[in-house]
Amino acid sequence: MRVGFVTQLMFERYGRFWRALVDGAGAEVVLPTRAGVLHHGADVDPDLVQGLSFRLAAVQAASLADCDLIIVPELNPERDDARGSAQDRWVADLAGALVDAVAGLPALVSVAAYPDPGIESRAVGLLPQLVHEPGAVTRVWGRHRAAAERMVTGANVRSGQSALPRSGLPPAALVGQPWVVTDQVVRAATAAGITGLSSRSLPIERARSEGWSFDERLIATDAEVVGAARILSRRAGVSGLRFLVDDGAGSDAWLLRRVAQASHKPVEPLTWRELAPTADAASVFFNLSVD
Repeated sequence: MRVGFVTQLMFERYGRFWRALVDGAGAEVVLPTRAGVLHHGADVDPDLVQGLSFRLAAVQAASLADCDLIIVPELNPERDDARGSAQDRWVADLAGALVDAVAGLPALVSVAAYPDPGIESRAVGLLPQLVHEPGAVTRVWGRHRAAAERMVTGANVRSGQSALPRSGLPPAALVGQPWVVTDQVVRAATAAGITGLSSRSLPIERARSEGWSFDERLIATDAEVVGAARILSRRAGVSGLRFLVDDGAGSDAWLLRRVAQASHKPVEPLTWRELAPTADAASVFFNLSVD
């Protein structure tokens, strides 16, 4: 049994647990590679996919089409009221959008890229597809139960690490959707002298709580971005914010306006081309991390 993982979108939040569970069930974990993504770039019609991050995720899925199933992230919990980024199908229903945009995919299994109280039912529902002995499901789940409990309660971790000293950094702070503002992107923005601090330095739950205090109707990832903007804009030494716009993403214009309304400092858009005008784009924007 070969199980592929789309790593482009927030893999650092869900990948470690699900990769360990799949491996513990005796299945083969298959991760996208740079060569595979470049080889399958033409398999995805760019007109069917909005946003660079989602185009790369779609190409990753295409490169994993020879797997028996592919695990993809569910970016937000389901909500009845659809507003903001929830109106973007790639944010609200990634698995369904991938099936429509990429031909020939195997079965897709969605797992939560957020603290998930239903993680046990998801895991126990997946395991019978990976093991064929009924008793093995119980044994495998028992070995991973503690890690699953940490997934439910681990919302206050930071989404990234920043080892850079505060002094000498550019005065603007970087914000954007959590699947857009990756570690590679933060390093590129700092190296280019564009931004210093970023939303990845903040605890996830703190950012979301701050966002919901501004607008309780926001979906989780929108709340995280808006909250991070509010927190960072209150920091001494931060002159303003740069919002990294995902080229072509349908919901980013709306989110940029909300960030500007919520921030205490000026907000300016930042494009991919400004961030890496001459650099190897693959090294900045591909998210092929394995942990």
